Amino acid sequence: MFYFSQNIKENFKGFNVIGSGKKLLVCFHGYGQTSDVFSPISKLTDEYTILSISLPYHSGNDLFDKSLSTNYPLTVYHYILHFARVNHFKSWQLCGFSIGARLALFSYKQNPKKCDTLFLVAPDGVGKNYYFPALTHKFINPVFKYIMSKNRLLTRIISSIKSIHLISPHLAQFALNSVDSKEKSKKIAKTWIALRKARISNKKFKKLLHKHHTPFYLVSGVSDRVISESRLQKFTALMEEKHLIRLKGNHFTVLQSFFSWLVTNK
Repeated sequence: MFYFSQNIKENFKGFNVIGSGKKLLVCFHGYGQTSDVFSPISKLTDEYTILSISLPYHSGNDLFDKSLSTNYPLTVYHYILHFARVNHFKSWQLCGFSIGARLALFSYKQNPKKCDTLFLVAPDGVGKNYYFPALTHKFINPVFKYIMSKNRLLTRIISSIKSIHLISPHLAQFALNSVDSKEKSKKIAKTWIALRKARISNKKFKKLLHKHHTPFYLVSGVSDRVISESRLQKFTALMEEKHLIRLKGNHFTVLQSFFSWLVTNK
């Protein structure tokens, strides 16, 4: 079932096409970024046509994103199908960074056979994250949305939690930067809620990887304190070493390290 207008070519605007290579690489950026964040890949290699898709409420057209929020992940997946068909790609590779990994995982789950390789970079969506399913639940998300509209209160709460060492200074600063205006804190809630259906259990994900023998790489930044290696440990503990790629960088710089690794080491 389609959750968008059938006139998808004209109506879906939340993407950027970069390069014109023979392989299709579908990319999903992180929170607060834009779809052009993957453009450096095209300067390093001409191997890919990059379809870089925006997170909800990151395309510059909030009214349109709101109209898709009933099931944004499924809309995105159908657009990938449309783009691949029109441009004669029979399969694709998927890459998700941070919360964008949720859309990469969702798209993979829809049709693993079409995915040639899956890259998850500093990913949210695997490992431990108890807050996302709880806060985006349909009965809870109105409360979540209301609380996120009170950015001054949020700032005080985060500062208090930081002062009693319940979260690391790095994570606290990341959170404070994300809610330093009412518009930014409301955007977090809207983005999370629009992605609420982009979920897959670690158990099911591993089962799909094994069943379809999908080449898979989980990339982490050795200095990342937002999506730390310890947070991913429960998921990565049972993975083969060859699938775990540790690169130089923190949560904000590891993506650049990944671009270099992608074209030189994969």
